Amino acid sequence: MSETVKADVVIFGGGVAGLWLLQRLRQRGFSAILFESGTLGGGQTYKAQGIIHGGMKYALQGKLTNEVHAMSDMPSVWRACLEGKGELNLTAVPILSDKQYLWSPNKFASKVTGFLASAALSSKVETLAKANYPAAFQHEKFKGDVFSLDEMVIDVPVLIRELAKADHDAVFKIEPLCDDGFQFDETGKLRAVTVYQAGKAVRISAQQFIFTAGAGNEMIIKHFQPPVVV
Repeated sequence: MSETVKADVVIFGGGVAGLWLLQRLRQRGFSAILFESGTLGGGQTYKAQGIIHGGMKYALQGKLTNEVHAMSDMPSVWRACLEGKGELNLTAVPILSDKQYLWSPNKFASKVTGFLASAALSSKVETLAKANYPAAFQHEKFKGDVFSLDEMVIDVPVLIRELAKADHDAVFKIEPLCDDGFQFDETGKLRAVTVYQAGKAVRISAQQFIFTAGAGNEMIIKHFQPPVVV
């Protein structure tokens, strides 16, 4: 018979979103735990390269989407935390660069890039003079434009370490979720999940389950999708 663990909130995914949420929930007095089957911060958090952007990658698609507007204030949220004035204290996390750089080998495309950035985002975009190009763009064969974007780049390994440090007692390594481990009630609400630690089954019961992982969420998502009629 498997062991049963209860919590107010259970989070699956140990990237920056999951760890940030875990800390905020516990600050507010909730019983919260987090499960990760891989390395903390080893998925999308690592792939984001520490860039704290305000929706730029969405604006570059040529549309002023809801994502652009929703994320436009994120650099200021992060800066407050890095200065010890925000909802989390991230003063120990190094800022690797105060700016990130955009470039295009095509003059027309780079002007469009600059317009989209300045029109859609609160961050300042500046067209650099060639003398101020980063070293990587100083080569004589580079003919495009370079922009500096007022969005910082931070140290991801230190960020994950700092986020996990305060709540290490609530972070657990598990094996990848099994498709038959989800238990729903008669209304279709997820009530419990069975996880495995070193081969031992543990039944997790919670008021709310939150899935913050990128890869790995497909298994739970399909349970909530309507059946496809062919």
